[in-house]
Amino acid sequence: MAIYLNEDEAGTDATVVCYPHLVLCMGVTLLMDDGVLIGAHFTDSSTEDKVSQKIKKLITTHGGSATRMYLTGNFYEHVQKHGGKDYTGKASLIGYSGDVLCFDTRQIKPKDGTFVRITSHGAKADCLVEYKREERVVYTDQKDKRGSSVSKNPKNLPVVSTHYVKSIDTVSGTPLHIVKTWKITAKV
Repeated sequence: MAIYLNEDEAGTDATVVCYPHLVLCMGVTLLMDDGVLIGAHFTDSSTEDKVSQKIKKLITTHGGSATRMYLTGNFYEHVQKHGGKDYTGKASLIGYSGDVLCFDTRQIKPKDGTFVRITSHGAKADCLVEYKREERVVYTDQKDKRGSSVSKNPKNLPVVSTHYVKSIDTVSGTPLHIVKTWKITAKV
């Protein structure tokens, strides 16, 4: 069963983490060494410390270590306009070092944000990252087990195109090149 993380929530699921309505927010998902996903929905700079404490607690409770960090969201909105930390700042906040994989939703030009679903295919495999522009997602009044509103599981989500997946130079923060897989050689 998937977990849906709303603003400033953190959670874990064996296979699927979803981020409804990423407008100015950043979804941070860790793939653990046993294939489990741990994620957090960061809003802006005012709550980053609180949210990072939530995700660190989940990592400690789960045990093991993270092998990859996936960041999804509109990087310009989150970092430049609303003061959120970039991928190096997020990694530092949660004590992560390793591969960082970024999907900047700004490039797909959503009007009202983006719904993102990340699926684990096991500890040694790349995660599947799917998205849909928020304006095309149908919401219901369902509640998940914590009482949070959840979105209807959208069908036919596009897989993140290799055109949008970039390897990041962790020193300068600039894209190195477009990659054909999620295997990233850059580390933080």
